[in-house]
Amino acid sequence: EILVGDTLNIHRHAHFETIPLPGGDSAIKEPWKIALSYLYHTFGDNLPDLPFLNHHPLDVIINMIQKKINSPLTSSCGRLFDAVAAMSGGHQTIHYEGQAAIELMQAVDNLSVKAFNYSDETPIIPIKPIIESVVKSLQDGEHYSMIAARFHKTLIDLFSRISLNCSRRYQIKDIVLSGGVFQNEVLLSGLTESLTKTGLKVYSNKLIPANDGGIALGQAVIGRALLHAGQKTVRFRSEYI
Repeated sequence: EILVGDTLNIHRHAHFETIPLPGGDSAIKEPWKIALSYLYHTFGDNLPDLPFLNHHPLDVIINMIQKKINSPLTSSCGRLFDAVAAMSGGHQTIHYEGQAAIELMQAVDNLSVKAFNYSDETPIIPIKPIIESVVKSLQDGEHYSMIAARFHKTLIDLFSRISLNCSRRYQIKDIVLSGGVFQNEVLLSGLTESLTKTGLKVYSNKLIPANDGGIALGQAVIGRALLHAGQKTVRFRSEYI
């Protein structure tokens, strides 16, 4: 999510396109299901020949996606991490929260690599160019660590471009990086460095957690601001509404 605003007014500038999450939250424990959903969204019935697909009941999950059975939509960057990790040879099931994304981060040696193809189109950021590029890299035999590095580089470049365009459009110089995905040290440090070089001032979590704990505090701060302003709800709008 890329949001512009303050405690009383928020504009949803951009977000990843939504993808079905077969099984809902339970799919987070089995990232292969998320990977399959991203691949099906990108390639339809012409799924690429990737090794991980040979070990799972694909028809059951695809049927859930097609019939929209227990498959809520998600635009989460964390789920994109899960998908790329699983399809690239990472754990198909996880034993602790964020394991797939953490291990993908730990596989990064350096960021002096070529980014995958991506589109900085807004307000809905397309997923397909990234997934197509990851699949091509896998078919070309690229190592897990190289794919991990290129994926991180892609997100850093993508978010940097969108943030810079957003800054110019709204005349904003302060950028806040928060949310669970910014527990990822590679993404956080890489994006902070990239944005700082453009003259933007970057803020990130220090005293409170970047994930749900920070969200809870943010909700309390917004609630207090609404009370002081005599306002019942935050004024919210999306670019495409």
